[in-house]
Amino acid sequence: MNTAQKKPDRRRAYQLLLAAVILALLTPYLAPRLSPEAGLGVAALVSLLAVVFIRSEAPSFDWFHPLGMFVAHFFLLFVANGVIILMGISHILTTVYGPSPDSVYDLMNRSTLYASVFFLALCSGYLFRRQRIEGETRPSSLSGERRTLPSTLQFRRLRMAAWWSLACSYAGCGILIVIFGGIRNIIGDPMAIIESRGAFWPFMLVWTSLWSFGIFYIGYVYERKKMYLAALLFTLPTMLFEFLTGGTKMAIILPVVCWLMLRHYLVRRLEWKFLPKLAAFTLMIFVVGYSYRGPGGASEFGASLADYGQNNAFIFETFFGRFYGTDSFMVVLDATDQGYPPQWGKTMDDLLYFYVPRVLWPDKPESYALAFGREFLGATSEAGQTFFTPTLPGELYLNFGIVGLLAGGLATGLLLWELYRKLVVLPNRGLEHLLLYAVIMPFVALLLSGPIATILEYIIMRCACFGAFFWAARFALQLKLKKRYSPVVLARQSPG
Repeated sequence: MNTAQKKPDRRRAYQLLLAAVILALLTPYLAPRLSPEAGLGVAALVSLLAVVFIRSEAPSFDWFHPLGMFVAHFFLLFVANGVIILMGISHILTTVYGPSPDSVYDLMNRSTLYASVFFLALCSGYLFRRQRIEGETRPSSLSGERRTLPSTLQFRRLRMAAWWSLACSYAGCGILIVIFGGIRNIIGDPMAIIESRGAFWPFMLVWTSLWSFGIFYIGYVYERKKMYLAALLFTLPTMLFEFLTGGTKMAIILPVVCWLMLRHYLVRRLEWKFLPKLAAFTLMIFVVGYSYRGPGGASEFGASLADYGQNNAFIFETFFGRFYGTDSFMVVLDATDQGYPPQWGKTMDDLLYFYVPRVLWPDKPESYALAFGREFLGATSEAGQTFFTPTLPGELYLNFGIVGLLAGGLATGLLLWELYRKLVVLPNRGLEHLLLYAVIMPFVALLLSGPIATILEYIIMRCACFGAFFWAARFALQLKLKKRYSPVVLARQSPG
């Protein structure tokens, strides 16, 4: 092992960790003295460091690098959201503190600087594990070359699991229709569906269609058969249904991102030109989603959509104002200043029992996304009914203070490197590894907004369900092959 090539990354990792510790210690002193614009400048500068590290790994920039996806989300949560606060249109802060943000500039700066501490620690953890050995940090997929076509048996296994997953998704749609008394009730009041209790497992079944979508697209990339296009069309109704059950924006955005990632790594490396198109598409989905979820549901959809056309600033507020970041962290800091005790991991208790159906445990505690709104945002009319996010840095601080920011950032950085290395970077990775990366990496990036337990639950259940089908497909194919070929093998092994 060439340890000399590992030292530069280790050295920079220690330097970043030292910078994170110094900034964490200085934040209480700097926050009252810096202007909010200066604090936002620090967060923006920290974001640029990740771009430098991504560019140093390969001859060309990887737009779907885990650090890249994290820094994009970080910028929305702790830079763009800061601008929203200064404009006086943060939904959280205008409700809790009033329309003028002047009185909370200290909290705003502390939130921004502590978030930067977390991100510096995250980059430190990533670089600490990154190794530059035999070109390992240069994924062959970024050169424009396709990965090796999987064996016929392996791809049959993926296809079988994909069809089972699609059937499971349609079953989930049917269960939800029965639970809520028909498709008309779902369309008539989408907010009642998204805020309902006890529908986690049926929704989890619906989510499996994303795996089918990815596999059928991979099949089309390699074999160019029309049957894969037809199969892709079969996945779309389940995604549309998920959108209708509450205007769930990720039901539409996730398949698009999955397609872009698979195309990026399997067909042709994407250049920066796709970003404005993706941004415009995402903005359109936000506008349509919130219009659909507005008062009156589908019956008032046209009127709600017209409001956006008459007030362009409303579009800006809807998109950027919904990324709870700096403002959520500010509420956490304010509560801890007033004596709210450290939680020592209690906010993540949901990981211990989330999988238990509410039918079997009617009094099962609610998701922390609901508890957070009720405990910290009681002034809002939606508290305890709508999901609010504390952000990953905010939740770590709420549980473990500054130590949580540093240790949590390091652990997250280590996780990002291991995911990227094992699913993308290492040679001879199978297509199932890349598919896994395309499905779960957007959720790993969403972990930055939190709550921690909720996002981890989404990742675990999405993977567990498809993993069960993937394992069952292997078992089924082995039985089929055994029945087909065992007589021949026995004949060859018989005497004479």
